[in-house]
Formats: sequence, structure tokens, C-alpha cells
Amino acid sequence: MMVPGSATTTTAVPAKIRSLFSGYDTGTQALLALAALAFMARAFVIVMSVGSNDMTTWLGFAEKISETSVGQLYDEHKMFNHPPLMGLFASAAYDLSRVIGVRFEWLFKAPLLLADVACAWLLFLNWQSRGIRRAAAVVALFAWNPASILIGAYHGNTDALCVSFMLLSAILMDRALAFWSGLALAAAINVKLIPVLLIVPLWVCVRDRQGALRFLAGLSIGALPFLPYMIGHWHGFYQHVLSYRSNPRLWGIPFILAQLQDVEHVGTAALALAKFWAKKGTLALLCWPVLLAWWRRKRQPDFGARELGACTLLGFMVLTPGWGVQYLVYPVPLLFAVNVELALWYSTLAGLNAFALYASLWTGGVPWYSDFFRGEPFGPLAFGCLVWAVAARLAFALLRRRQPAPALVGVATT
Repeated sequence: MMVPGSATTTTAVPAKIRSLFSGYDTGTQALLALAALAFMARAFVIVMSVGSNDMTTWLGFAEKISETSVGQLYDEHKMFNHPPLMGLFASAAYDLSRVIGVRFEWLFKAPLLLADVACAWLLFLNWQSRGIRRAAAVVALFAWNPASILIGAYHGNTDALCVSFMLLSAILMDRALAFWSGLALAAAINVKLIPVLLIVPLWVCVRDRQGALRFLAGLSIGALPFLPYMIGHWHGFYQHVLSYRSNPRLWGIPFILAQLQDVEHVGTAALALAKFWAKKGTLALLCWPVLLAWWRRKRQPDFGARELGACTLLGFMVLTPGWGVQYLVYPVPLLFAVNVELALWYSTLAGLNAFALYASLWTGGVPWYSDFFRGEPFGPLAFGCLVWAVAARLAFALLRRRQPAPALVGVATT
């Protein structure tokens, strides 16, 4: 027996889904449907996995914060190097998981999935001036890029959320919305501290003094969540957040130098350089965005925030003295906003590198879990050298080959 109104209810949801694709030609609809399928695949990965050690570490953070406070965690736990809002978010997800009986990692990763959906939407807006079908194709390619899928849906850290705010900030700056660009960048910094690298490149893109003041006003709002902990828990905050360094010798310059330590005649010098870069490489990393800003002023005054942002994050991948596999996702959205061909090269190789690491460290059970305490095997780390070299090459290509990012529809003039 059919319940009255059940047919209407059954057909309402598919009708709403179909309405999302109405107004587009068949090819565009197919591409958007393909992108939607990719996000369904990400949801499947979330359901089937725990992820990496970062996910279990976040669970420990959330339990401790629920019992005590974020401030006490800064004081006592040397591994808690995240902005305070992320600690509060993890604690809220943990408390909710206990109330509704849903696994913590599902609730933790759900905003990361939404962040990737937001990136796809921003990329659609970014490319629509080149044609709706092309914009839909970019969205589909981004949705299926393996780096974002693995790090956003599998790994278990907040980097996917961070990069979505950086993409938003760069697009808003190119639309001459300086205040909102600063606010979006402030949101990114409240997820991870890595986006501080974008402050100078975005600053140099403001069009006048008023725009600079608006950008700083939006950016300064992001300092508010930090203040109570910087004042009340300064020692722990400084030691565990501002002085934090990722694992050295696993990527790029430190990894290459470490492999030379047993080579006759150069081993001693290579080891000394590796130790030097682990300690002082951050200075070079901080100089990179300043150099880009100077280059933009002198050589490419029409180089926009999206191009500068992509170059900055590629430089981060090249120069960073410490590394975690989740860092591979940082250049991806901004590369897709600037040059799809280069984005496909990078995201495919980075995704393969991430998959090699996760698969080699998989414990063999379900839900899927990769135990990094086993130690990263040499093969995937060596493959990372290829990804590192490609990141350097792509940064050079963006700087040398002037291929402007697509024009933004409805750019503000004030």
C-alpha cells in the first residue's frame, strides 16, 4: 500500500538534483555529473578509512581538549602545533561523535570534503569566462585529481580546508575585494600557519592604499583567536607552534643531501649542509614570497594573485626544510586556477607519490589505515624527488611563460 504523498517525496530529491544541472548543454551536464561522482568516491573513501597516523593523533588531541582545554594542550603536548580553532573543532567533532554514535574521523573529514566541493565551485567561477563547458571540464579534472582525493578524503588532517581558503583569498584579491581576501587568508592561517607565506604576494596585488588597509583589516581579524593563547600560554604556544619543524630528510633538499652522506669526498659536506638546511631553510622559505613580490613589481606588474599564489606554494614545496605527505596538496587548487596542464602534471605525480606511501604503509585491514610509525620506505621517498623536481620546473614555467589566469567575471573596480 502506498503512503499518501510518498511518490511526491520520492521524486522530489532527484528533481532537485536534476535542477542543479539545468540550463547547461548535455556535454556540460555530463562533466558536472562526472565531478559529482568524484565527490561521491571521496565520501566512500572517508567511510572506508581511518587514514594515517595524523587521524589518530587528532583523536588524541580531541579527547584531551574535551577533558581539559586547548591552552593546556599547548602547555603539555609538543605535537599539538595547530591553530586554536582547529583544536576546538576537533573537540566539537569528538563530543558530537560520542552523542550521535558516529565515528570521529567521519565528522572530522566531512568539512574537508565540503572544502573540496567549494574549491570545485570556485574553479568553475574562475574558468567560466573561457566557456561554461571548459569550466565544467576543469571542475571534473580537479574533482578526480588523486592528490586532493587521497589527502582530503584519506589522510586525516586539515590541509584540504586550508588550501580552499587560500584559493578563495587569491580569487577575491584578483576581483579587487581586498578586505574579503584578507579575511579569507586569515581563515586559512587559522587552519594552518603555512598560508602566512601568501601575505606578501597578496599584499603586492592591492591596487591602492585603501585596498592595502582593507586587506590588513581583514587579515588582522584572524589574529583574534590566537590572542588568548599567545598571552596565557605563550611558552607552550611558542615552543610547539611557532618553533615547530616538520620531519627533515624525507623530502627535497634535505633528502637529497642525506643520500650523499656516505659518498666519498662529499659525504661530510652533504651531511653538514643537510643539518644547516634543517635549521635555516625556513629563512630561505620566507624570502621566496618576498622575492616573488619584487619580481612582480619589476617584471610582471599584471601577474595576479592566483599566479603569485601558485608560484609561492610551488616554492614552498621546493624549499621546505621539513615535510609531511599532506603538504603535497598545497599547490593543487591554485595551479588548477592558473594552468590546467601544469596542474594535471603536478597533481597526478603528487597523487601517485601519496598513494605509494599510503599503500606501502597500509596495515592490511578495514577500515584502511596507513601506519607511518613503520617508517617511510625508500622507494616512495625517492619517487618524491621526481615530484619535487617537477614542482621546481612548474614554478619556473609559470614565471617564464606568461599565460595569464582566466579573466574573472564581474571584477570589482573599487
